[in-house]
Amino acid sequence: MSLPLFYAAPHELDPDGGIVRLRGGEAAHIARSLRCRPGGEILVSDGAGRVYRVRLQSVEPREVRGSVAGEERFAEERPRVVLLQALGRPAKMDEAVALAAEAGISRLVPFAAPRSPEGSLEKSASRLDRWVKIAVEASKVARRPRPLAVERPVPWPPGGPVLAGQDLNVLLWEDERESALEDVLPAEAPVSLGIIIGPEGGFDSSEAALLKSEGAVAAGFGDLILRTQTAGPLAAAVVRYHYGLMRPGSSR
Repeated sequence: MSLPLFYAAPHELDPDGGIVRLRGGEAAHIARSLRCRPGGEILVSDGAGRVYRVRLQSVEPREVRGSVAGEERFAEERPRVVLLQALGRPAKMDEAVALAAEAGISRLVPFAAPRSPEGSLEKSASRLDRWVKIAVEASKVARRPRPLAVERPVPWPPGGPVLAGQDLNVLLWEDERESALEDVLPAEAPVSLGIIIGPEGGFDSSEAALLKSEGAVAAGFGDLILRTQTAGPLAAAVVRYHYGLMRPGSSR
């Protein structure tokens, strides 16, 4: 049985002294929900690639204290997959964030597309904290050394600096009939790769052309029509498989 993983703030970690102290919601979860006891073990990540195996010394709802029994360092994956996700209805966005975390996506950048629900960009500001919490919880379940980062939503079109942050941006578009996803992936893994996903109803030809004029490369995903909240995570899984990131220990 795998050990549960938790994320610690910098002030909660003292790896040189061999001590870890978790407080707040993490401590309450360990003590009340998991009912861990002194002598048991958990994994604690610093969120930046170091994961500590921690042997529990004291377990209380307000503070959990443990000693470092081991450490692993995980390299950053190449490519880092960035999901540019068109804003959709709240429940679909919640699902998209959770699935993105489980699929190993590095960053999620929501954006308002022409077919996004009316006022979604303005309303999304109040849901950003919720998406961050969903991302952290789903990342813990997936035992990720680095949690999914959810960024502040951006307006249409997500060009300029948003696309410039990736070495390659792939527009996953159901009307693309010439190039499949595997056709546009370079032989050598780029440092970062963006996947652009449209809202319910997708992009029309003029919207796709605008994204391509900003440097995105269009690719199809076969004859299946995927839901907006599942398309990005499925494409990310294909990318990670293509570059060998599905192999055990690939990031160690």
